[in-house]
Amino acid sequence: MSQNILKHEAKGHGTLVFPFVVYHTLIPLFITSFPMHWHEEIEFIVVKKGDVIITMNSIDYHLREGDILVILPQNPHKISRYKDKNCEFFNVLFSLSLLEPDKNSPLYNKYFTIYQKREKKLKSYKEAGKIISNELAPYLNDIIDNRYESYTNQELKIKSNCFMIMHILNKYLIDNTDNEKALGLNYSKIKPAIYYVQNAYSTNVTVKIVADLCNMSESHFMKVFKELTGLSFTAHLVEYRLQMAANQLKDPGLKIIDIATDCGFNNHSYFSRAFIKKYGVTPNEYRKNLIENKIDED
Repeated sequence: MSQNILKHEAKGHGTLVFPFVVYHTLIPLFITSFPMHWHEEIEFIVVKKGDVIITMNSIDYHLREGDILVILPQNPHKISRYKDKNCEFFNVLFSLSLLEPDKNSPLYNKYFTIYQKREKKLKSYKEAGKIISNELAPYLNDIIDNRYESYTNQELKIKSNCFMIMHILNKYLIDNTDNEKALGLNYSKIKPAIYYVQNAYSTNVTVKIVADLCNMSESHFMKVFKELTGLSFTAHLVEYRLQMAANQLKDPGLKIIDIATDCGFNNHSYFSRAFIKKYGVTPNEYRKNLIENKIDED
């Protein structure tokens, strides 16, 4: 079974010289959900079968077969299973530097800085059959079909597809409203906390630490975080740790008690209770289900 499991990724995606990657994700086989996270790359989620919920900017997007979701760089988002349904989708990610390495160049300033500055926006959800979805689909599908050769003899083709994808997106950009700009700024305020969890979830993470990183008082930070994500910071931290534990349970060579400790759970009983609450089974049962349902990625 492929271990290309979506996660953040304080590190970049792909390689230094070719910052591009495609993940094949199956729900619930590879993941059941993925907590709030963000990355520097632009991301395209292309649904092949089933249903999935992507939460972004406090909006839940219900994606179905053929739908495409665009996630701009540095935009916090999370993935959730839709009810008890399965889903198969691909995550196509690439850095804008793949297309223009010099961030001070006229080309980069003209076409790419608008995404960082949030001066413009585009409709993130591309429903199957709509004009823009029909325009994007051939290039994204070609990238997906050639994902195994991305770093061998298909680099020019991949870059060509990425250029066309960005060309299409730029055609549909519209101005951001003041409220949307303000929302983007608020999300920026809590990004240090999200980033810190992604890197230090196995350590003793406290509200004080992340509030200080965000230059807020603890009470104000907790209020802003809950308003923007729908979760308390503590709930987000536990959710992230549980997902990391679920990922590690795919390795039969790791002891469950060691996984719990490695993911920041010093109380094994609490880890088991929290895991059952989230996944509906014990960690050991979860691992057995993975082994029994193990399949190879096509």
